[in-house]
Amino acid sequence: MSEKRIRISAHGPSSVTITGLSQGEVDSILAAVSSTCYIGFKDNDQLEVVPKFKNLPGPIDDPAMYPFWRKPHPLEIAQQTLFDKFIFEETSKHDSPAIYIVGLCGYYYTPQDYKIYAEKLISYGFECMRSKRDSDAIFWENWYLPALWAAKGDLKDYLKNDQKNIDSALEFIRGQVKFGSLSISTQKLAQSIPED
Repeated sequence: MSEKRIRISAHGPSSVTITGLSQGEVDSILAAVSSTCYIGFKDNDQLEVVPKFKNLPGPIDDPAMYPFWRKPHPLEIAQQTLFDKFIFEETSKHDSPAIYIVGLCGYYYTPQDYKIYAEKLISYGFECMRSKRDSDAIFWENWYLPALWAAKGDLKDYLKNDQKNIDSALEFIRGQVKFGSLSISTQKLAQSIPED
């Protein structure tokens, strides 16, 4: 009879050691500790992992992810792709760049601070975009404001006299929210509106 690869030993009432795990099995146990799956051991010394939640379909497999905001214009179908020129120049005051925040709280994360700053960003019109969870239950997230016209709440009130001033918006956000990094998107490659 072969010796079991995975060994579990208890050391007193408050310590357990599991040895002989692969990296994938360690990730699964960490995911179970994060409450995203259940784990057990099969008779053949294999770790069994059962997800607690249904996985969301990927963007390609999810019909709800298909473009839904308008029907394609007949010229777009005929010509496939119509793009405006990609312009490398300084942003004018008429542009309205998107704002992305990564690493909410930065190096000062606490559950309380995260809740405070997340609620502020939501009230300012930001959307939280999260990746799928990895096998160890870790994910990343971006906070996204598509443009200053999408601002809400206190941010909108702050900008009401100058809706297109990105510098004012950044100064306001910097004073209200702690984050790891903030990026603005000032150049876009976008479909043009076809002429009829």
